[in-house]
Amino acid sequence: MKLTRRNSILTYLAIFSLLASSFAFSTAGAQTRAEKKQSASARFEALAAYAQDLTKAARTAEPVADDNGAGVGRVLRVLARRDGRNNPLLVTDDAAASKPVVEGLARRIVAGNVPASLRGKRIFALDAG
Repeated sequence: MKLTRRNSILTYLAIFSLLASSFAFSTAGAQTRAEKKQSASARFEALAAYAQDLTKAARTAEPVADDNGAGVGRVLRVLARRDGRNNPLLVTDDAAASKPVVEGLARRIVAGNVPASLRGKRIFALDAG
């Protein structure tokens, strides 16, 4: 088969258009990711007015020896469920008894000792008073 000049020009034109479109899509994708990240930080700023970010506190705090392992383990099992029933409820006589469990969960998230579905998540303590 004889190669003609017309085929090579069309080939170069097709390659150029593919490269141009891939560049345009990668630029648009980067802009979309930046907008999502910006809107997420704005959402957390509004939440910060009413709640305390426990994962941020766990990053800056020094390690604690007692992490309330059994309670944190049960909460992790509930949160890691895939069946849609993943809302743990801590019922205690006073709020001070459940706070170490939630703080232990925040420390484990910061350390990365959680299931993959919970990595990078943030824990907030709502101040309803």
